This record gives sequence, C-alpha cells and structure tokens, in this order.
Amino acid sequence: MAEVIVDRGLNRCSEVNGIEAVLYYPGVVAGGCDLIGQIDGKLSIIDFKQTNKPKRREWIGDYFTNGSLCMAHDAVYGTAIEQGVIMMCSKDCIYQEFFMRVRNTGTRKHGF
Repeated sequence: MAEVIVDRGLNRCSEVNGIEAVLYYPGVVAGGCDLIGQIDGKLSIIDFKQTNKPKRREWIGDYFTNGSLCMAHDAVYGTAIEQGVIMMCSKDCIYQEFFMRVRNTGTRKHGF
C-alpha cells in the first residue's frame, strides 16, 4: 500500500519541507501531519491513510482536520499553505486522493 502511495501520489512531490510534523496554534489547535511539501507546485499539508475499502469524500470529513492545521502552520511560521491532501490506499491497492483547498490570501499572520 505504501508503494502505491509513493508511485501514485508522492511522485509529484517536488519538495519536502517537513516529515511527521507537529503543528499548533497556541491555545487553539494542535495536531500532526505526515508531510509538508510541494504537490503539483502547491505548498501542502499531506496525510497518508490506509483503508479496508475505497471511501467517498462525504465519509471522511474527520480526515480534513488538517485544514485548521494549515492555518496554524501559516500563523506560526508565516507561510501560505495552499491545500490539504489526503493520499489513501485500500488493501486492494486502490489509490485515492482528496484535496482541501485553503483560501490563499498571501502569508497569514493570524486568524482562523
């Protein structure tokens, strides 16, 4: 399953900025992500998931908590994360990607 994610998703990663990164916004939110990097030229927070069977987007709403982590990274580090990406592979090696676009208004210093 990991090989499928590497071959189908990570092959488009042109830059890695962090691995197993802990992200936080002081007093508001904390969490982690598997990778911070450039996917298709966009600065992204990326999580890898495995699943027993393929998922529909409406079933994985809780996976998109990395949206708040994008804003936390921006606020703490002065970046402008453009998207959250879930790279998922089922036990039958079916690969799926789910994107969450983050409104990019330039470098965000504060704000949720």
